Amino acid sequence: MQGAVITQVSAAQRAEALAFLEQAQDFYQSASDRLATKPLLTYYAFLNLGKALLRVLGYPGDLEMAVHGLAEERVTPGADLDNFAVVAKKGYGGRLSVYSEVLDRLGFARPAHNHSYPITELVPQVVVGHRLWREATGRTERFVGIEKIQMVQDSGAKELWLRLYVQRGDLDRYSITHKRLIEEGGLADEFREVDTALTGENGDWMCLEQKAALAYTGRPTDVLLDLVEPMKHKLWRIITTMPERGYRKYYIHLTPPAEQNRLPQIASLWCLIFYFGSVVRYRPQDFDAMTAGKYGAFVSEFIGAQSEQLLYMMASEMCRREVAKPAVI
Repeated sequence: MQGAVITQVSAAQRAEALAFLEQAQDFYQSASDRLATKPLLTYYAFLNLGKALLRVLGYPGDLEMAVHGLAEERVTPGADLDNFAVVAKKGYGGRLSVYSEVLDRLGFARPAHNHSYPITELVPQVVVGHRLWREATGRTERFVGIEKIQMVQDSGAKELWLRLYVQRGDLDRYSITHKRLIEEGGLADEFREVDTALTGENGDWMCLEQKAALAYTGRPTDVLLDLVEPMKHKLWRIITTMPERGYRKYYIHLTPPAEQNRLPQIASLWCLIFYFGSVVRYRPQDFDAMTAGKYGAFVSEFIGAQSEQLLYMMASEMCRREVAKPAVI
């Protein structure tokens, strides 16, 4: 990330961006020891990392008085996850909303001012600790792992498109129909199911193929970024140590029709890290109650493991290529 700042940020803003990056690293390393303080220090690490990312992504304005762009909201009496939401806030008085600007610069929709995201709709969107959430709530599985992502080329027509493969056994295990996978996975407009036998891949897999191909004129590699960039809105991922999978594991997330707050993965994680940091800062007794309550196992897992996942995602965005921790040989 330091290299990205040095090579991509103008000389006038480079010292500022490097200082944000250095402070983010200090907060992040300081957060590694104690569960009770880790959420707050982790949030400020990512807030500063977000400011450095904005400079790399070309934001030219003032960051001195930038604001979080998020606030807590109590929606029902109580002190657990069910009782709160995170509210998106636009900047005021010329102050920038870091949250909104980061999402906008990454190509995601800018959140509406005062839009409320219930914590109980954000938590099911987290891969890390998902099964602990299921155990706490008695809800069904919402993530389906992708076995293979295939880029297909028609060299005669000069077109590219994607195919996604999932295990039929996973769908059967969780009683997920093919129709539900496509609709609740947010893929209905862009993907359709095709016969896996026609693709030459594993017959135990289900194949989803893009409906519209991407045309190119020169080399197919010239438009690969255009092919994969829109999938950031569609797929979830975790960082792995498996080189054969490109150090990434991808998932389709199922969002029930009744829940209207499906967010890009980075957006939902940022909201939750902000929320836990705010609780630790202002109501530490509530945080103690959370970790002892029905969501305690999820909260501990999220705080213990999710920050490293988000760190590598943001590093990949800053460097415009996948960044990973390689497997130990």
